[in-house]
Amino acid sequence: MAAEEPSKAVHDLDRATMFNDRFWCMYCCCNGMALGPLSPLLASDVKELCIHGSCGTASCGGDDGLCYGIGKVCCIVDHYHFPPGNKTYCCMVCNKGMSAQRESGPISKTDKDLFDMDALMKDTFWLYYILCAGCGVDKNFAMNIKSEFKMLICGGTQGCVAPIEDGICCSAVETTCCIYSEFQLPPAPGNPKIGCCGWKMNKEKAVAAEKKPSMPPTTTKTKAPAADTE
Repeated sequence: MAAEEPSKAVHDLDRATMFNDRFWCMYCCCNGMALGPLSPLLASDVKELCIHGSCGTASCGGDDGLCYGIGKVCCIVDHYHFPPGNKTYCCMVCNKGMSAQRESGPISKTDKDLFDMDALMKDTFWLYYILCAGCGVDKNFAMNIKSEFKMLICGGTQGCVAPIEDGICCSAVETTCCIYSEFQLPPAPGNPKIGCCGWKMNKEKAVAAEKKPSMPPTTTKTKAPAADTE
């Protein structure tokens, strides 16, 4: 079973629900921490200027293995997969394979489909690929940053967006177990303003945002997940 789509988990972190229904341990101006339910177990949506990432709870094991990561910065490609993934090499140096591509093993592919593994392995000049990890140069240069990962029970994606979207520079909604956190610059409308031990200065009911900006479109069949940045 592949990783849960981050957008589904992040929608459970709707800011209005967090502001209205969570127990705020502390909140100051634009950032705070609260307590809430255990579901979702892990989820986050974070925008830091031009980098936007989302993650959600994943199953441990399954068709995509225990852990994997694919990242591309302009033309630099990194990949790892444990157990060693399908389509990868046991040993390659300066794009010279000392073994054939593996025809079995877990597949580096989740519901987000940011990368086409066949194209990635063929179009990359692999400086090295040893056992389950490698680094290379993609012949298809693009001024872009994107990545996809799974680490045991957490999986997600990251990509480039405009530095300012709808007037928002930075944003984060996150939960780990029952601990929730929220941050936004400029401050999100409806936030507690000042909060401590369940008390909130702003007692007006927050309203959910109408628009949910999405990650940048991908070149494969599926778009990256939508995310709630208010």
